[in-house]
Amino acid sequence: TNNNNKTSYLEKRKNGNKYTATDKNGITWNYTYQDGKATNVYYESGILPEEVIIPETVDRYQVVNLYNARGGMKGNIFTNSAYGSNITVKKVTIPDSVTSIGDYAFDSCRSLINIKIPDGIKSIGNYMFSGCTNLIEAPELPATTLKDYCYRSMFEGCISLTTAPELPATTLANQCYQYMFSDCTSLTTAPELPAT
Repeated sequence: TNNNNKTSYLEKRKNGNKYTATDKNGITWNYTYQDGKATNVYYESGILPEEVIIPETVDRYQVVNLYNARGGMKGNIFTNSAYGSNITVKKVTIPDSVTSIGDYAFDSCRSLINIKIPDGIKSIGNYMFSGCTNLIEAPELPATTLKDYCYRSMFEGCISLTTAPELPATTLANQCYQYMFSDCTSLTTAPELPAT
């Protein structure tokens, strides 16, 4: 009976369609169903706490991709405003299930001070933390192979950032680090670039 119920539940979802689900903390997330996974996940509604834990599953589906609420344009995962500002969130925990993060994911989250990127991340879009003016410590960036534009303008305008993260990637595609630390006026050290 349980298996039949689960099958019936799964059959209600169609590839490419958008759905919403509310997590145990009362936060509602928007997601796109794709082949049994939750992709293009972003905040829909609910009171955002200072520390946001992005769920590993929504509606039983594993969260594999975080997305910008404006569809990849200026904005961020928490707002569809063209200005993309968020002054509430200070810490974000991303589940290990996430393998890619879209453009502008945390753009202009001005109170953000702490975030951890999972080791299994394979792709990160442009402008991930641009305008995060209170971000002091950069998260670890464990990826060793980068796709086109990965990390482009990642910390642009992070005026409180004092130390650059290690950049262990040895295989790079086009424009991976372009403008990565643009306007980081407090940065005192530059990272080593092992890639050749």
